Amino acid sequence: MVHGRPFESLARLAAPQDNCAIATRRIAAGTLVRFETGSSRTDRTILEGHRFAVRPIPKGQHLLSWGLPFGLALSDIAAGCYVCNEPMLAELELRGADIDLPPQPNFEDLELEPFPLDEDQFTPAPPLDRSTETDMFQGFR
Repeated sequence: MVHGRPFESLARLAAPQDNCAIATRRIAAGTLVRFETGSSRTDRTILEGHRFAVRPIPKGQHLLSWGLPFGLALSDIAAGCYVCNEPMLAELELRGADIDLPPQPNFEDLELEPFPLDEDQFTPAPPLDRSTETDMFQGFR
């Protein structure tokens, strides 16, 4: 039987197809995380709000969160690995993060194409009616 911490107590998967989870708390390096399909150990301390791989991501493949690609793997990323790009590593070092940072990034951001707004074809939605309800704060006992 595999012991360890249940995934749901440590992180959230924003969409079922995601390969990166969002930590809901600080996860210590070496924590064994139990998934429905198995388990893996975190390679480093993962900060709350940061992401880690929940399954292997081969070099050149997209990192997914919220069902959307946000990065491209620069190297093979194992399940349990902290995912980090160059700007994130630089900022964490600048802020004096009290964790053992990876020596190099393992993904790069995807370049997004700007949305082409066709102002001639754009039709704004009608404005909403003003609320007639008055919000009241009931206070604390």
